[in-house]
Amino acid sequence: MSRGMCFDYISKPIDPDELENKILYWLDKDKVLKEGVMSDQYVNKEDIPELPIWDKASALKRLGGNQKRLDKLVSLFLSSIPALAEGLAQAITDGENDKVMEHVHTIKGVSANLGALQLQQVSSCLELAVKDGDTDKLHEIHVQFIECFDSFCQLIEKDLT
Repeated sequence: MSRGMCFDYISKPIDPDELENKILYWLDKDKVLKEGVMSDQYVNKEDIPELPIWDKASALKRLGGNQKRLDKLVSLFLSSIPALAEGLAQAITDGENDKVMEHVHTIKGVSANLGALQLQQVSSCLELAVKDGDTDKLHEIHVQFIECFDSFCQLIEKDLT
């Protein structure tokens, strides 16, 4: 696998079923290794809408079905992440790649935990564009990021009401 990742890597957010499967795999050496490794390639704009904006069911599953906890996390997202997204935009404009990476990595992690799959995916693409030093791609993907971010915020605001 590229970039030094092995087949046993489990990315955040940790899915309990995936973790259990990995543990069972190593306890039972005869199990067949499953495929499903994400690639480190950019995602085409047309591919992003195939992902749900919000996989609320998986977010609830990670929280043990606790709707109140999910509502609290959604409220925290709405109160703190927009400022981070603005900081991301400013860092991109200023060409401050370290800040871009810091902001986008945080947004990607929070998005993953909340099940914001489109936002998580486009955030991963932003990270890759920075790592590759592809400024044109970075600006192009940032437009997609804004669209995904706005769509997710609108959806979760509606869900809270």
